[in-house]
Amino acid sequence: MRRGLVRRSSEFVRPGARAPDALDQAAMMTGLRLALIAAILSGCGGRAVHDEAAGAGGSGGATGAAAGLGGLLGGAGPMPDFSACTGNDTCVLEPVGPCGAGCEPIPLSRLEAINGANVAAYERSKPPTPCIENLCPELAYADLQMQNYYAECIAGHCQALDVRETDLSRCQMDTDCSLRAGTSCCACADDHLIAYASQANIEQAFCAPEPACQANCTPPPLPRFVAAWCTAGHCVVHYPP
Repeated sequence: MRRGLVRRSSEFVRPGARAPDALDQAAMMTGLRLALIAAILSGCGGRAVHDEAAGAGGSGGATGAAAGLGGLLGGAGPMPDFSACTGNDTCVLEPVGPCGAGCEPIPLSRLEAINGANVAAYERSKPPTPCIENLCPELAYADLQMQNYYAECIAGHCQALDVRETDLSRCQMDTDCSLRAGTSCCACADDHLIAYASQANIEQAFCAPEPACQANCTPPPLPRFVAAWCTAGHCVVHYPP
């Protein structure tokens, strides 16, 4: 140990000097963080903006520093409205987080309804995050949820919906209900089953902006012993025990 320095509370303190308390340490750490931010912004951040977009005289560096600091301190502008839509747009469901929706059963809250034209921009807006592959367990068909979800343009915005909670599945008796594969427009995909009201205009909801299915395909055959029941005013899929 160097002469004149005494180790105290994991700090080197000169004899007779006051040991730094928690407030002192917090102030020093804040100063170090601010110095680090300033160094970054005056270095690579400024050069990047200047090289790509700014003119002579270093104004690009100043612009880059201001923009970088604004982002770090939460001063960035408002996010674009990825859900804005018209009757001619196609709404889709995208995972909220950068690493997908996760394993089933997946709640609707893990999905965001956006305009299909904004998918690329929406993905770019997510922070880069290292993702770990999910090892999802096998579940019973009755526990799966994703096949019931769809997106629809309502009042100028794409909205995430669960067919089991909309008028598309409203019923009074079992004979009001039918089965189909998922919420795709043509139900041609080998998707899990959903239950819907036979009299509901499901193509208007699932096929927009097209008026009806345009594909030349045949829906997969329905499995035996699976039925659509009317339960609590909505059609649900009933799987045998």
